[in-house]
Amino acid sequence: MTYTPILNAEVDAESPITDLLLTRLRDNPLAIAAGNAGAPRLYGLAMVPDSKAVADGKVLTVSASDTHTLSVGLTTVYTTLSTGLLSDVVAAIITANFIDGVIRFKASHFTSGSGNSIISFFKNNVLVSTFTTTSTSPVVRTIDSSVVITDVFEWRHRTGFGTSNVSLIHETASDAYSRIGALIKESDL
Repeated sequence: MTYTPILNAEVDAESPITDLLLTRLRDNPLAIAAGNAGAPRLYGLAMVPDSKAVADGKVLTVSASDTHTLSVGLTTVYTTLSTGLLSDVVAAIITANFIDGVIRFKASHFTSGSGNSIISFFKNNVLVSTFTTTSTSPVVRTIDSSVVITDVFEWRHRTGFGTSNVSLIHETASDAYSRIGALIKESDL
């Protein structure tokens, strides 16, 4: 869709309504919304907040891959990344906000000195998989899991002895949303 400006002379009181004018009146808003070349850009309150995007059904459907790192559409809270406890502690909680499909979840774990690190991946409080290492260098663990909005995932870890450490937690998929800067006055929110 091409954006074509409408001249004042085309919309004055004496100008006829033409097929060309009606086509531009139809196509220009679509070109603006798509961000096409030459089209004016949207700023401020014209930008959609995340909560409205979900309500409008703007959910990104993805498949597991290493193509894009997901930074928008998931909320990640990091908690205890190092522990000497024998029982599980949560390293990270990941909540799906407006992504569904299949995501590749990754985390590295290792032990400090002698000992072992046991890491487990949970989906909605149900154990999916557990991994163990005695390595003092990070070992990457990968899980491909289906996801729908509101799913909650957790990386939990513990040690049999020694100290367990978790790092490099991230998620990847076939596509991702990117957040662009929308300048909105806080008083307008």
